[in-house]
Amino acid sequence: INSLCTIQDDLQDWATESRRMGVIYSSSAINIAATSVMDSNQGLCFPKDPSYVSVQSERSITIRS
Repeated sequence: INSLCTIQDDLQDWATESRRMGVIYSSSAINIAATSVMDSNQGLCFPKDPSYVSVQSERSITIRS
């Protein structure tokens, strides 16, 4: 939301829009953050490393981080 809703490198716009983001986030049930990317030009999804996922049964999946 930061890179999409604020003018980058504009402290006045950040002061205004960051307050609005607080209202938006406080009403959400879940938030997804693309913390592995440098900017909004990169995607959110990447190929999965199978060593991080193990299937224990048809109903149980463990994901390590």
